[in-house]
Amino acid sequence: MSLVGMNWPHTFVKRTPGIQTKYNQKLDYQRYKQEEPAIIQGWFDLVCNVKAKYGIQDEDTYNFDESGFQIGIITQQKVVTGSERWY
Repeated sequence: MSLVGMNWPHTFVKRTPGIQTKYNQKLDYQRYKQEEPAIIQGWFDLVCNVKAKYGIQDEDTYNFDESGFQIGIITQQKVVTGSERWY
C-alpha cells in the first residue's frame, strides 16, 4: 500500500473539476460560545460509534470535509470546497 504524499491534496484539487481551495472564515467568538453542547456532543458520539463499528483508526481520520468545518479549529484555514460555493 502506498502512502499519500505531501502534494497529494494540491494535485487532487488541480486535477478535479468543480472544486477549489478557499480560506474559510474565522468563527466568531460569540457564536462559538453559543453553540449547543448537547448537539455537538451528539455529533462526536456518532463519529465515535461509526469509527468503532467500522474499525476506523485515529490515524485514518482526516481533518476536513465538504463543509469546511474543522475539528477544534476556530481560526482561518485553507479548505477545499465546491467551486460554486462561497464563504
